[in-house]
Amino acid sequence: MEGQPLTAMMEGRPHAAEFFRPPGLLGWFCVVCITATLYFAGVLDATQLTVTGIIVTASVGLWLALAFRQRAVFRWHLHDDVFFTIRGALARRELTLRTDRLLYAEICRLPLVSLTGGVRVKLYAGAGGRAAFCAVLPRRQADALIERLMRSEKSGEPLQARRIASGQYAALPSAMTDGVMLTLLGSAAVFALAGGGRFSMNVTAIGLWTGAFLRLTERLISEGKLSVNRTDGGWVIVKGIKGGRRLYIPDRSVTGIRESSTLPALVCGARRVELLCGGRRIPCMRWYVSAHSEGANDENLSDPACELLGCDGNAFVVLKNPRVARRRYFFVGIAALCGAALAGLMSLSPLQGDGAVEAVGAVTMALLLCGATGVVLQCAAGVRMGGTFGIAVSPSAVRAAGVRLLTAETLTLRRGCLAEVRVTRRFADRVNGLCSVDLIPKGCRHGIQCHCMPYDRVQALLERFG
Repeated sequence: MEGQPLTAMMEGRPHAAEFFRPPGLLGWFCVVCITATLYFAGVLDATQLTVTGIIVTASVGLWLALAFRQRAVFRWHLHDDVFFTIRGALARRELTLRTDRLLYAEICRLPLVSLTGGVRVKLYAGAGGRAAFCAVLPRRQADALIERLMRSEKSGEPLQARRIASGQYAALPSAMTDGVMLTLLGSAAVFALAGGGRFSMNVTAIGLWTGAFLRLTERLISEGKLSVNRTDGGWVIVKGIKGGRRLYIPDRSVTGIRESSTLPALVCGARRVELLCGGRRIPCMRWYVSAHSEGANDENLSDPACELLGCDGNAFVVLKNPRVARRRYFFVGIAALCGAALAGLMSLSPLQGDGAVEAVGAVTMALLLCGATGVVLQCAAGVRMGGTFGIAVSPSAVRAAGVRLLTAETLTLRRGCLAEVRVTRRFADRVNGLCSVDLIPKGCRHGIQCHCMPYDRVQALLERFG
């Protein structure tokens, strides 16, 4: 199969392990067995034992018959960039997929399935998170299919992976600086301090700490081994414990690169790099520390983004207003800091009234303190990174930098992948001739919002948009 040309037909059938894991049939089988066991509980005579054996044997036989029927029906083939599959024992389902519109493919090497020589293959093509095709295939068949999907259309050469990622990779620092985990930990500390020893507040704090621990564990497991390799046809991303998951992403499906840094990561100069693929964000680098100096040339696009996308990093149009942006974040942060201090003093003062009033007051003060602290941290990130906020345009890429949800973000898009530009002008912006610009990539609902942009220059840029 590996040596076939691009126009030749590939076909195959799933691995036998695919048909002995149906959750519905297995659950129904368990229900029948449990029901029979409960009904004939106690000491069984010959008649009851015979009836129980018939029920269990019939359940197992029906399950195996449906599994073999699915095996006989299930088949797939690939010809002329069209992937076709048919499956179903009782209800027949057919799928036709254009491989040139494939977002990415995923191979999961499950421990039990791998022992039998199979791997799970998932093909993603739609905007939702559900895979269009998911089945367990023989390992050689899966490798040949992925190679065919990722093979260079121009040269027709097989995959030649070359590792281009550099920098520092550490799962623990990346997981410990995760924004969700830090938010849960901070909220837990606020509820514990503002609770005054109340049982309900302590339970809430314990729940938040548990959520933070689960988030940390999930990040460590999902990105235990994360690496990116550039191939002739796109990217190969390895992640999970012992590299159990491999994502094969064609170059045509990637619209841009998203880089993000929480406040602890900003202090260390680290960032998280993700590929934008049909509205999805796929991590490819974590805790990446670039050798590029931040102050060397602010007019250049981001190093890892340009390297991954193969874009020109020399911007010829730059829109930024760092002094005004930093000043606005600074004054908003001062106001939020005063609010946080006031909320902290009120939470420390005893409340008069019955227990219910005191509990409601404590929860309110804790929520106010969490909100004010979040605004202060958001403004701190804005002041820290205000010099890089703005829009830059090069012959092959569009870049936007801003702050969203306690995280500094940089979005680098290929030209032609910018779907929408939203311009917002509040009263203070209209007085000063400023505006806020939100750049929305193709296939995404949200983008990067850049504040304090000069309105006249934005209008000149929008005339060239398209």
